[in-house]
Amino acid sequence: MQQICEMFESESEPLFNAPNELSAAVLDDCLFVLGTANVDNAERASPARGHFKEGHVALLFIRLCHVLKQSAEVKCHAIELYDAFMTEHVVQLRRHVRDACGSDDRSKERRRRRNRGKKEKMEEEVGRQWAMVVGRVRSQLLLRALSCIQIASKLLCRPSAVVSIDAIEEVLRKAGLRFGRTSIRKSELRVLDALGHHSTLPTPVVYLESLLEILGHNDQRVNLRALYHVSLQVLDLFYLHRNRVYAELMDRAMEGIRKRHLESEDERHSMSSSGFLPVTNDLMFASTAVISCAAYLLEIGRAHV
Repeated sequence: MQQICEMFESESEPLFNAPNELSAAVLDDCLFVLGTANVDNAERASPARGHFKEGHVALLFIRLCHVLKQSAEVKCHAIELYDAFMTEHVVQLRRHVRDACGSDDRSKERRRRRNRGKKEKMEEEVGRQWAMVVGRVRSQLLLRALSCIQIASKLLCRPSAVVSIDAIEEVLRKAGLRFGRTSIRKSELRVLDALGHHSTLPTPVVYLESLLEILGHNDQRVNLRALYHVSLQVLDLFYLHRNRVYAELMDRAMEGIRKRHLESEDERHSMSSSGFLPVTNDLMFASTAVISCAAYLLEIGRAHV
């Protein structure tokens, strides 16, 4: 374990608690700003989000960012971009298919007058068209993921570290996919257009690094470099098992309520899927849990040396 800690200490980034470190007042202000943004993000969370950033999707981004030598911050930002894009993309495509299949109707009134047979026929056509669209979306998944990584790298990296079109072409070629440079550029624009060019999204890494900076300021005995790198590995695991983690957390919360016999209507709503949304989108909470888990793992490792 000591060797692992020394390896982390040799890393040049991030630079926690630098000689000209931030004052306690500035750190307090930073924490307040992050906390306010976190509350706003959690309260405005959409139930449609979160389906495209765990499990196999997270594993894909972990592997791609490893191949492309991208940082944890780029990786997390790309995952959040992909989830936001795919959520909006699927909604847009579904709406387009339904509009296309109902394009012969002149008005909503005439649609309501259709007999049952015609309605069933339209639904069959929608299903057939949608199956074709899903197949096309699947064939573009790797390209869209790479576009999200490229956008994130442009936002967060030095110019020399930005993911290039050549690098994307190489990854696609090795995967047996043929997309030209024009298609790669169009994919990047497609992602940005779907997001309304709002490409700056909150990520757990920002909260994690800020909390560690404050922790190091309050207790200089903490090995921040080791804690940071173990936290990033725990964060990867969190993304891989995100739904399972929150499902178990929700079950335990419900069990606690049942034991106290306090199942009021408000409490039942707070523990429903929609009521639990602020918890699943609370990045400060997730980052704190990740750091706590990393600290526990480091302590267990020292105890077994």
